[in-house]
Amino acid sequence: MEQKKPLTCLIIGETPSTQFLGWRLSLSNTFVLLTSQYVSVDGLVAWKSTKLGANFYTPNIFTKDLNELGEKLLVTSPEGVTKCKYDIDIIVVSAISIERFEDYCTDLVSFSNKNTIVLVSSDFGCELEPFALKVFGDSCKCVLSILCEVECRQLSLGSYALVNDDHCCIYLGVSYSSKTYSHNQKMIVNANYVNTSLFDNNTSMAKFVNFLQMTKWISIQEMSQESSMALKIWECLIPKIALNILTVIYEQFDYDILLETKNTETIFQDLVKELFTICKAQCHQVVPVFCRTDDVTGDQIDFDKIVTYNKKKKRELINTTANEHPEYLSLPFEPYCFFHKFEYPAHILLYQPIVLANRYKVECSNVNFLFGFYSRLLSLSGLSINGGHHKRPTSLTIESNFHSLETEVKMSDVREEHHDNFDTSTGEVVGGNGVDLNLPSDLKKLYLTAENMGQTSQGEGSKLNKGEEKQDRPLCDFKQDPELPKDSKVSLLNSLLEFNCNDFNDTSIVKIHRARSQGRFAHNLDSSLVPYFNKQTPSKRSNDAVQAFEAQLRRHYHEQLATEYRSLYTQLMHPDSPTQLELNDLKRQHLSIESQLWRMNRRFNEFQGTVARPLRNRAYEDLLRHVEILNRANAGDVLMFTTSRYGEADTYQRLKQDEEKILELFKKR
Repeated sequence: MEQKKPLTCLIIGETPSTQFLGWRLSLSNTFVLLTSQYVSVDGLVAWKSTKLGANFYTPNIFTKDLNELGEKLLVTSPEGVTKCKYDIDIIVVSAISIERFEDYCTDLVSFSNKNTIVLVSSDFGCELEPFALKVFGDSCKCVLSILCEVECRQLSLGSYALVNDDHCCIYLGVSYSSKTYSHNQKMIVNANYVNTSLFDNNTSMAKFVNFLQMTKWISIQEMSQESSMALKIWECLIPKIALNILTVIYEQFDYDILLETKNTETIFQDLVKELFTICKAQCHQVVPVFCRTDDVTGDQIDFDKIVTYNKKKKRELINTTANEHPEYLSLPFEPYCFFHKFEYPAHILLYQPIVLANRYKVECSNVNFLFGFYSRLLSLSGLSINGGHHKRPTSLTIESNFHSLETEVKMSDVREEHHDNFDTSTGEVVGGNGVDLNLPSDLKKLYLTAENMGQTSQGEGSKLNKGEEKQDRPLCDFKQDPELPKDSKVSLLNSLLEFNCNDFNDTSIVKIHRARSQGRFAHNLDSSLVPYFNKQTPSKRSNDAVQAFEAQLRRHYHEQLATEYRSLYTQLMHPDSPTQLELNDLKRQHLSIESQLWRMNRRFNEFQGTVARPLRNRAYEDLLRHVEILNRANAGDVLMFTTSRYGEADTYQRLKQDEEKILELFKKR
C-alpha cells in the first residue's frame, strides 16, 4: 500500500499557542520544522496536560532562529537559484512584536512556494494579513489568520503546560474586510479563495485541520462569513486590553475590587469604548457578545458582560488548576507572563489597535497612553515591549540614590565642615551665642553632626554644582533602594547598630569614634536615629535645631537616657522567671496542644521514614504507600498522573472513585 505523503509544516513558535500546534501535529503524519528562541538547543519540547499527562517530543528539524534554518534548508543550484530542500505546505507565523513579525515574513519568503499556505497567529492582533500578503506576493497560495483559544503557559525554556484542556477552540479565516480593500485586487482574491475553496478535500489545509481534530477535545471552526473572523478576534482582544493589562498595572486580580474605584472604572470603560470604535470602523459592526440585548440598534455596550466573560475564564482556570503555587497557573495569560518575566506579544496586543485606528481615522488616545505606560512599566522591570531585555541603564531615581549614598558615607574633617561651631584657637565647641559648652569629646562629635542631620554633606568628593539645591533625604531607605549592593547594605546596618545600650554611660552617648575609625559610619546621620532629639525643619538654615539640642544636653538628658536604655536592656535580656506553679498551670492549659504536637511530630517522622510505621492496615499498606508517592511527585495533583501517551489513566480514575475509602484507611493509620 502506498504511503501518503506527510504534511510539511514550518512553525515560528514565539507563543505557547503556536507551540501547542507543533505538539499536536507531531503526533500525526506531519513533518514538523520548528524555529523558536524559547526552546533549548536540543529541540526537546515538554508538555503537561491533565488529559494527556506528561509528553515530550522533538521536531524533525529545529533551529533557534531563521538564519540557522536557512543554513540547513536553503540550497543553491548550479544556476545560482536558491531553493528550499522541502516543499513547505503550511507556514505558521507568530512574533513578539510587529517589527519582528515583518522581519519574519521577509525572511520566510525564501522557504515558501506557490502552494504554501501562510497562517498568521492572531491571538494578539487583528488584520495582520495585509503586510504578510504584500511581502509574500506570488510566493504563496494564500494568507489567513489562525486564532487559538487555548490556555497554554510556558513553565521554563522548552517546557509548557496546557492548563485548561476542556476548552480548546481554533478559528481559521480572514480578519480583514473585503469592502475596505476593494481597490486591492490581490486582497479580494485572497479572501474569496479562503472563504470558498481553501477547506476542500485533499488540500493541505484540509489535512492540517484533520490532523488537529485527531485530538477529540479540540474543536476547529472555519470562519467564512464576512468579518466573522475579525469579530471573534476582537472578542478575545477587548478583555485582554481593557481588563488584563489593567490588573497588571494595578496589581489587583479581582475584577470586582479593581473596578470598585471610580478612577479605574472610568479607565476601563473609556478603553472599551475606544476599542469598540476601532472594531466598528474596521468590521462595520461591533462585537455582539458584549452588547446589550435590549438595545434596538445593537451597538450599546454592556460592560458587565466583558467582566463576566473574564470571570468565567478565570473560574475555568481555577477549576482545572488545583494548586497554583508556585507557577500561579490560574492567573490570566498576560499577568502570568508579566510577573514571571516571560515574553509575550504585548507590542502587537497594544500597538496594532493604534495602527488600525490611524488607518481608519478614529480616536485612540486612551489606548495610546496605555501602550506608552505599559512599555515604561516593562522597561522598569528590565524587559522591552519589543522583546528581549531593556538596554537602558538603571533608572535615574536609583542612580541618584546611589550618588546620595556615596556622598553621605564619605568622611570629611569635622573642623572644616563645622567651622562656625568650632573655635580653632581653643579647640572647644561653642554654641550659637558663642558660649563654651564644655562637653565630653564624644558628645562634641555628636553635637557637631546635629546641625546637618538628614541633609547631604559637602565633604570631599560630594560638592554640589552651582545652582543645585541640596535634597533632604534619609541616610538609606532600603524600600526605595532595593537594588543597593549587598556590601553597602551590610556596612550601613553595621554602622546603625553602633547605637547599643552598652555604649551609653555618664560620659558618652554613642561611641562614634569606633565606627569612624572603621570607615563604616556615615557622617550625617538622620535625626530620627538619635534618641530624644526633637527634629526641626526650619525654612532657612539656622541654629534653632542646634540650640534645642543644646538645651536638652544642658538639662542632663543624656544621663536619663543612659538609665532608661540600661533598664530596657536588662528587662529584655533577663526577664522575670515564672515560678514552678505558674509553669504547671501553663502546661495544663496547653496539654491538648502539646499532645497534638507530639502526634504530628510522630506522623512526620513516619512520613519521612525515620520511624517505623505500625502496620494497622497491612493488606492495604502498599496501596497507601503508592498513593503517597504519587501525591508527593504530582505537585499537589496539579496534573493527573498517567502512564499512557494518549487518554486518561485507568489508575487515576479508579483512585478517584475509591477516594473516600482510601482516605478512611489513611485515618486508621
